[in-house]
Amino acid sequence: MCGIAGLISKVPINSQKIDSFENVLRSFDHRGPDYSDTWIDNSNNIILGHNRLSIIDLSASGHQPMSSMSGKLKIVFNGEIYNFQYLKKKLDSVKEIRWKGSSDTEILIEHIDHFGLSNTLESIEGMFAFALWDIEKKNLQLVRDRAGEKPLYYALLNGEFIFASEIHEINNFFMNALNIDHEALEQYIKKSCISAPSSIFEEIKKLEPGQTLKFDATKFNFSVSHYWVVKDIIQKETKRRSIKLDNTSAKKSTLNILKEVVDSQIISDVPIGAFLSGGIDSTLISAIANDSLGGKLNTFSISFDDKSFDESSHAKVVADKLKTNHIEFKLHEDEALSLLKQVPYIYDEPFADSSQIPTLLLCRESRKYITVALTGDGGDEVFGGYNRYIYGPKFLSLKKIIPNKLFTSFGINIFAKPLIKLMTKLRFLPASSQLRLSRFVDVFRSSKDLSGFYENITDLSNLSDELLIKKSYENIPSTDNEEIIDLDINDQEALMMYDFMSYLPSDILTKVDRSSMHFSLETRAPFLDRRTVEHAWSLNISHKIKRNSGKHVLKEIINDFIPINLIDRPKQGFSIPLDDWLRNPLYSWISLILDEERIRGVGIFDPIEIKNILLRHQSGENLGAIIWNVIIFQLWHEKSVDNLKP
Repeated sequence: MCGIAGLISKVPINSQKIDSFENVLRSFDHRGPDYSDTWIDNSNNIILGHNRLSIIDLSASGHQPMSSMSGKLKIVFNGEIYNFQYLKKKLDSVKEIRWKGSSDTEILIEHIDHFGLSNTLESIEGMFAFALWDIEKKNLQLVRDRAGEKPLYYALLNGEFIFASEIHEINNFFMNALNIDHEALEQYIKKSCISAPSSIFEEIKKLEPGQTLKFDATKFNFSVSHYWVVKDIIQKETKRRSIKLDNTSAKKSTLNILKEVVDSQIISDVPIGAFLSGGIDSTLISAIANDSLGGKLNTFSISFDDKSFDESSHAKVVADKLKTNHIEFKLHEDEALSLLKQVPYIYDEPFADSSQIPTLLLCRESRKYITVALTGDGGDEVFGGYNRYIYGPKFLSLKKIIPNKLFTSFGINIFAKPLIKLMTKLRFLPASSQLRLSRFVDVFRSSKDLSGFYENITDLSNLSDELLIKKSYENIPSTDNEEIIDLDINDQEALMMYDFMSYLPSDILTKVDRSSMHFSLETRAPFLDRRTVEHAWSLNISHKIKRNSGKHVLKEIINDFIPINLIDRPKQGFSIPLDDWLRNPLYSWISLILDEERIRGVGIFDPIEIKNILLRHQSGENLGAIIWNVIIFQLWHEKSVDNLKP
């Protein structure tokens, strides 16, 4: 895994510009601490830079920026090509190549040089973000992997086109001469993250998953296109369902695919392990990897003082059954609180999924033992693991038969709210359920269709209008109902598709990439391999969701490794007691950050509304998530955009 950056300028690149670019590279050397270098072509006013984390072929032959043997191409590459050995055999069969080493980057650039970029993108399996400079054609192509595991940002401003693995480097390069994107800010307040192609800055964009950008240096403009589209994949794979697989065949074919994928992802010239929570996804990946490695897999988990958030006992049971070399890290409250305060300085734009805290600690401690970690990320989105896939369609069916007038403001005040309070008081429900039920009522009332339901159920709050001083003129939803038109899928699968397109890359994969790469740790996600994703969409929904339970086929496979009853439990999530921490041990800290004058100084939030939310939270209403969003943004703004006027 690595960090990449590049610059194309309309004017000659002077020494000051080179120094600025090299500062960009140094600012994210955590992504590649083993080697750093730049390549400059003064005749075309272009610089490419690379920070290397050595994983495959640790020798100097794997250093970048790298040239093709023909001298026509230059590449900076971040990621892994899992089928690089197959691609090498393919190349060797058609031409004689004197290989300099055995890195996947060398094989990639030679494959592109011989077969072309389009053919190569169809052939490769992996996670990646890379830039390819064609010396003869004078064009630069940026490419991002299909699922969006690796990030890539770009900007065109004042006669300079720049790209980088992290956003703050671009901001620093332009000396903070950027503007806050207020539509993106609203999205952040609601979702805790910002979806591609937007970033927190108007001038900086994210390349979307499965997308390429072609920059013409002679005309100094660019175009963007997709080489892999989820909708197209779904259309293709669902046509294969005409032959209905029985459970045994579905189980066998899925296991074969996962074995193939995991075997390709455990290839490494550095120590490798796996994150193990004891849930279905991480257990299955660990079981297959451990089997392939002959019982020598290192697994890692994290435990909490607060037992209501602690899954470590489940992980230990699984590790004992699989006989992995298991290490457990304890997240003490004091250490967690210290990490909380560092988060805004680790992430390159506002990002406030609080599970980033245990993820950061897990990555930091695991890095002491390994350089590569397998994860179970993507299992929920690909094999139907979230409860919303089960209950969302039922919810919409229910709405059709309940009079909507019951969910007007009058109806809610007369019927719903008193009922919720009574059930809580009589201890039919825990206090925390009151907020969730109130939220359910809001979602029920405002959802008109499936895409509307998805937007509402994934929104953190509806408080953005009250919190923000400046509102955008248009609020663009992250999902598009047009995406499911003409697709032969049901509502459950449509929700899975929405998650794969938005929540997965914007939240989950952003969290994992920044947390792991901050400590120079590479993570690999077998469930997000193209082979796994396309196979999963070829299965009938009954192989994924059955009897109000998701990931059915994965459970069938796991049962051959360990008894499924050991891990088949309600999904707990990878979370922390944020509400309690913000109410008690962190209250004095957040009071300083959310001080009225400090809020006014940044100029984004209404200090009166912030004060009101804090009071409501202190009185027992669980608003920790929205408070955390505000805290993260405030600290990020003070650090990264100190001289920027919103």
